[in-house]
Amino acid sequence: MRCEVDATATVALRYAEREVLVTELIAEPDRNLLELCEEHVRTLGPPVGWRVRDDRNVVSLPEASPPSHRPDDDGVARPPVERTSTSAGTAESA
Repeated sequence: MRCEVDATATVALRYAEREVLVTELIAEPDRNLLELCEEHVRTLGPPVGWRVRDDRNVVSLPEASPPSHRPDDDGVARPPVERTSTSAGTAESA
């Protein structure tokens, strides 16, 4: 079965690091890498004990609403969001 939506990201399985690496879609297809649409990247579940590292520069801008201030928003850049898989099969944010 194949997804009908255009791919937006390239996914690499990094066995030594036990990591699923998500990057911007590369121009030249590589049969060793996966190309996934945004929904499939968002719902990606790594193998147990692995983590998902999203290195894309995805910026989402609000259309007409002012930016909201969160108590934890101190203006400091944070590393990419990582999710890890637990033995129960659910993803946790790291």
